[in-house]
Amino acid sequence: MAKGQSSVEFLMIIAALTFAFTVLFVIIQGNINDADKKNEETIIKKIVEDTQDEINIALRASEGYEREFLLPLNVNGRDYTAEIVDNLIYIKTEMAAIALPTSNITGVLQKGANRIIKKNGGVYLNP
Repeated sequence: MAKGQSSVEFLMIIAALTFAFTVLFVIIQGNINDADKKNEETIIKKIVEDTQDEINIALRASEGYEREFLLPLNVNGRDYTAEIVDNLIYIKTEMAAIALPTSNITGVLQKGANRIIKKNGGVYLNP
């Protein structure tokens, strides 16, 4: 076997191993991104459900009900939007979005402290 042939075979083995490690890295990175997305979806789903619960409690409460509840300032260190549009509570991040129905309420949902009250037969958010 010539020295030149050995060098070519060695380079082919190195190239094949580099390709295999690259493919493995891409697969692992994809799995990590999927796990991050599922975790983020779980967190924003809880935020939406908790907000929906707060609104439902206020709707069933007697006149004069007032309560403050908190929404997190971020989701896993990432920014998000929280709003109520067309009777849907809508939470969105770069990776995920969830919307759940709610009753007709007046006001704006915000990160941090939110005040919900029931007066004059209506429910008001951050009046």
